[in-house]
Amino acid sequence: MKYDNLIFDLDNTLFDFDAGEHQALTELFRRHQWSLPDDRRQRYLQYNKGLWRMTERGEITKDQLFQNRFKDFIWAEFAIKIGPEVDQEYLNLLAHQAQLLPGAMETLRLAKELGFEMNVITNGAKLTQAQRLELSGIKPYFNTIIISSEVGIEKPDPQIFATLFEQQHLQKQGSLMIGDGVASDLTGAQQFGIDSLWYNIYQETLPKELSVKYQVMNHDQLQATLRKIAKSDA
Repeated sequence: MKYDNLIFDLDNTLFDFDAGEHQALTELFRRHQWSLPDDRRQRYLQYNKGLWRMTERGEITKDQLFQNRFKDFIWAEFAIKIGPEVDQEYLNLLAHQAQLLPGAMETLRLAKELGFEMNVITNGAKLTQAQRLELSGIKPYFNTIIISSEVGIEKPDPQIFATLFEQQHLQKQGSLMIGDGVASDLTGAQQFGIDSLWYNIYQETLPKELSVKYQVMNHDQLQATLRKIAKSDA
């Protein structure tokens, strides 16, 4: 088998993060009696995405993101002062949102049947990711789960990949990164020197400076790709 180790991202690769985020954000604003029309929700989503890109570039830390995200957004939208505890409240709500993308569980079952070893590298909060892994039932499929907030390193930093490879004594040549994040998963894999499969959920265009081995848009296509990989190198 050309690849014997699959490294999965979680959010918008296995988890339906968009659905979970929608539910958690709706409940948070309901509890505080803040209105959340579609235009405000979209402003938050763009703002939050920008903050996560800043963490990937090393411009802010994840602690800074969590401390200031809702504090700054709520002030800008409502001129209401709140503390960082609201972000923790949101993370607790998000931790209970463990919806999987259609076909994700079937993908993991198939990968196990085909003989792949599976691991996880995820950028995210420890509490949130750990609880969602438990609730979804997918945790037993993975040998090692590397959560960025535990190790203090964010994708795309090659060191977070090195942490997994050192723990599991993995070889680069037999490893394939599977993720949706261009700036995190694909860039990180390329910088570390391993192949990648782009789970292109939004059907975006790949930047010219990046190359990927495979590209899929859903789990049906991902399962077909895994079967081809296993068959071609059996």
